[in-house]
Amino acid sequence: TQQTITTSMNQKTMLAVLLLNSIAKQTNGSDYAIVFSKRKDVHVKMNEHIAGPIIDGTLDTATRHRIVEEFQHGQHPVLYSTIKVGGVGLNLQRANRIILLDPSWNPVDDKQACFRAYRYGQQKEVFIYRFIVTNSIEECIYRCAIHKNSAACRIIDEKEVERHFTRSQLQALQSFPEKVLKK
Repeated sequence: TQQTITTSMNQKTMLAVLLLNSIAKQTNGSDYAIVFSKRKDVHVKMNEHIAGPIIDGTLDTATRHRIVEEFQHGQHPVLYSTIKVGGVGLNLQRANRIILLDPSWNPVDDKQACFRAYRYGQQKEVFIYRFIVTNSIEECIYRCAIHKNSAACRIIDEKEVERHFTRSQLQALQSFPEKVLKK
């Protein structure tokens, strides 16, 4: 339900804030992060705890370019972005910490988001954090993404890939149990 999604996202938001604070403390502010989510309201909420610009589909090109330049020059330790807007076409080598708050049905979206920081010119090791609620549809989405990536490698590169799941596990992914809540 929407209430479950909102509750889990609230928990993820608070964990992400704790993680970002811990990173800043451990690295003395030398690491920079991009936080990706599909939901702008999540970024607004996180921005209340750790200030940083938000890139989403409502920004004009000039504003988006200014925000990216400011981030690249170290003016903001955190950049918040929706996955569709910030996930493709940006070079953000300043960042070496990527936080994905919600998985995408299309694994390419998540990969592209990670590759915003993992680019030519990156001088630091890049860390990627995925926030996934276990035993939920999110875990199902993530497992499907792993399977899709493996299948793509096998088809395109004609490589034999390591099996991540048994046949019964793959079938279980397709039959996610539905629970009806009553008032």
